[in-house]
Amino acid sequence: MLALSGLLGATALTGAAAGTASAADELPVYAVRSEGLSQEQAAALQRAFGLTTVERTPEGVVTFTDEDRHLRVPGIDRGAGRPDESGQATNQTQLDLTGIRGLRAVPPADAAKRVGETLRGVGLLPAEAVASASHTTLDITDANGNPVVSAPLDTTVAYAFTLGGVPLEGPGSKVRVSLDGTGAVTQLTYAARTVTADGAKPVLPLDDGRKKCADALAGTPLGSVGYAYPSGPLGAGTTRLEPFFRCQGADSGESAPVLYLPAVVGSTDPAPDPTVPPRQRAAGDAGVAGDVGAQWTTRVDVGSSGTGTCQSLSGVPADVTGFNTRFTGAGVP
Repeated sequence: MLALSGLLGATALTGAAAGTASAADELPVYAVRSEGLSQEQAAALQRAFGLTTVERTPEGVVTFTDEDRHLRVPGIDRGAGRPDESGQATNQTQLDLTGIRGLRAVPPADAAKRVGETLRGVGLLPAEAVASASHTTLDITDANGNPVVSAPLDTTVAYAFTLGGVPLEGPGSKVRVSLDGTGAVTQLTYAARTVTADGAKPVLPLDDGRKKCADALAGTPLGSVGYAYPSGPLGAGTTRLEPFFRCQGADSGESAPVLYLPAVVGSTDPAPDPTVPPRQRAAGDAGVAGDVGAQWTTRVDVGSSGTGTCQSLSGVPADVTGFNTRFTGAGVP
């Protein structure tokens, strides 16, 4: 059995420590001055990391993926296999356990330092963010679930943005750089806005936020509630960033639902999605006709991740950006 997982490593601070305002009468509002990187900045980023090329969307999102080396797992070529279900030729590859055991990764602290220094050298280090570094690990078990080998495939440095100590989250504020065992960059994503403070607005207390979040989560146990600035995808027409409540369900891990609700006094909450009745069994389905017990929620949190050019399809970054823009424009975070 194979499994890929993220293993938290060392953390390096590159700006103000991330935090959530636990109580506030008012919070700053920020005006967006610019979005994304220019062609010149993208070229500088490419040179600084020694990349052969980068993809830049019209909105200024810069991405790179080395498809030959990113998360590469050592394997042994075992020649042609049986044709697949479409009749296409296949090739057999056996896991190279010796090669996997020999994999090494850049230590998290070293990776965070190197990426931070490189970004600072070209003037693109996030001004108020925390860098964390982690390994993507490959875990192999036998048929009985007993561990066979666990090895790191890369080290990824990711930045968590803040504004005045309040989290700034979303696809419009994402900087990630992955390094293989030799220290070469195998994947990069850079999306950010330049903002300036533009006054402040009164916000509702967190107690009100907890009630709003509990109602919006529609029965899902409530975990944490705090203030945050949602950062939608670049190119979505964002001109100002205002404080919201960040509502997270009580589920552990990445499966916990997260949604954002306006925190400014007098703001209007988004209209709930229409209630959809449970799906009914069609005549002839196995079992008893009637309600199949489907669970419906009033909010949907949609996310996406692109790898840059995929199998020579140069439109992948633009497709991902368009996907994010379409859903954000429809009110889906």
